[in-house]
Amino acid sequence: DMVAEGDVVARLDLTALAASLSGAEANVRYAHQRQDGAESAVTEAESAVELADKEFQRATTLLRDGHIPQSRYDQALNAKQSADAALNAARQNLSGTAELVSVADADVARIQDLLRDQELRAPLAGRVLYRLAEPGEVVAAGARVITLIDLSDVYMTVFLPADVIAQIKIGDEARLLIDALPGTPIPAYVSYISPEAQFTPRQVETR
Repeated sequence: DMVAEGDVVARLDLTALAASLSGAEANVRYAHQRQDGAESAVTEAESAVELADKEFQRATTLLRDGHIPQSRYDQALNAKQSADAALNAARQNLSGTAELVSVADADVARIQDLLRDQELRAPLAGRVLYRLAEPGEVVAAGARVITLIDLSDVYMTVFLPADVIAQIKIGDEARLLIDALPGTPIPAYVSYISPEAQFTPRQVETR
């Protein structure tokens, strides 16, 4: 078949990968929910710290004026320290959930990138020369699926006698006459001349 640049020439069956994308997207939603919960916990811990600070400052003043016993002051100090520790733990938990979100988002992006490679498209316009993989076959990474020939960039190897070769230089114009199109000279040019003599083919090949 003739194909145009960008035509789909093969389609990979990525059903299992598409199913894993649904799972990865569910992980993203779960990670965001955990992050929202962690943010709420930080906000709550910050409020608790603010209240504990006020209680501690009040207890400090009352103790200095002799209105409360030392034990009441110690309780306020302990509550402040506990609130500070709870805030630090909440912030660390929030940082951990942010990492979970990043990992989940990266997993979704990776799967989506793989799914974008589901369709193999022709890199250029040309003719399909060989189909190297049949429907249902397992294709290894990097394996060839089809061979395309660029009809605007083809060459023919011609064997010429030494006395003729001596008169030819790279870039010279040429015309090809083939049996299939006897009345249609195909324009060409000399792109390569071997630096070494080749074997002498049979006469039928070089007429």
